[in-house]
Amino acid sequence: MRSGRSLTAWTGAAVLALVLLSSAWWFIGPKYSHAVAASGGALTSPKVRVSSDGNQIVIVYQGPSESLQLFSIVRGLTLSFGPILLTALILATLSCSWRRRLAAVAVSWAGFFLVHVLTVTLLGWGVFWTMEGGPVTLAGLRPVVPLVMW
Repeated sequence: MRSGRSLTAWTGAAVLALVLLSSAWWFIGPKYSHAVAASGGALTSPKVRVSSDGNQIVIVYQGPSESLQLFSIVRGLTLSFGPILLTALILATLSCSWRRRLAAVAVSWAGFFLVHVLTVTLLGWGVFWTMEGGPVTLAGLRPVVPLVMW
């Protein structure tokens, strides 16, 4: 009977953490997207502008004329699925101390942040290489992006 109670407690804790994190993401999300855009934009070509607009990250090639523009959009809410779900699962692990759970959350968020910055950087270079010629085009990078983000 005890395992049934612990499963119920774990499920309740996971659902509660998921609801709270999803609600908080409406406030955290735009700041997270801005930090990812700023970090990823610093690693791309100077001809590529990376900015955030709420929960979206916009990557724009700024060529010599206004007619030469290419852009890519990363939906910021797509970036949140992994961190929110993993954080809810970590916080719901009742057998670990709060210190261990919070340390695991911090490490996982740092990892997600690095992967998201890498994704935005790759897309930025993909936009640049598509417009100016390079080893890979944006179309060639598109299939890789979902694999990197998850």
